[in-house]
Amino acid sequence: MYLMRNIKQFFDATLKEILALVLGLALIFLMLRLDLPDFNTGYMLGILMLVTMVCRYNFVAEYIIKEDFIELKKNKATLKYIISKNIISLFLVVMLVFIVFLLEIIITRSSLSYEFYFSSLVLATFIIAFNNIIFMFSNKSVELRSNEFEVSTNIQLGFKDLISSLPSIFSVFIVFYFNQYVYTINIYNALMMQIMSIILLNSTLKNKYT
Repeated sequence: MYLMRNIKQFFDATLKEILALVLGLALIFLMLRLDLPDFNTGYMLGILMLVTMVCRYNFVAEYIIKEDFIELKKNKATLKYIISKNIISLFLVVMLVFIVFLLEIIITRSSLSYEFYFSSLVLATFIIAFNNIIFMFSNKSVELRSNEFEVSTNIQLGFKDLISSLPSIFSVFIVFYFNQYVYTINIYNALMMQIMSIILLNSTLKNKYT
């Protein structure tokens, strides 16, 4: 129930807007791969940055969190809520990266190694866990920009959104460079971090909604 409901929430926009967003992001990633095929670090950082932004958006976007508040007050299914958010955030980015992967194969007849994508998946899982923890302390709803607002209002909203998203942005660089220079994060580390973060966030939400 929560999975389908969250998918509907996330894509609560016109088909035109959704297609423009997906195609725009796919084009940016594809151009990065075609123009800078050896810039693997930049490509991975781009993937991880997208993961953290999607995950954060899925937790704090104003129109989503309002519906979530009502649903959690009613059903108190906090664990399903957290897991659905995490699964969908990861799934959406994986699908986008897969589209770019297919286009790159079609155009260049080559692509990055399996190890690169697996490492990206491990780090993405770790970063989603970071966002679970961040949401425990920073869970105010964020009003999104809109074409209906004046330019000055959208600038103010964008600046506020940037400030509030700094912990999620920093988590990308912390995880990435920790993995590069301190300790190589493996799938077991990522899964343990994910489980711990879900348990902690679930405890926080249970106290809030019970």
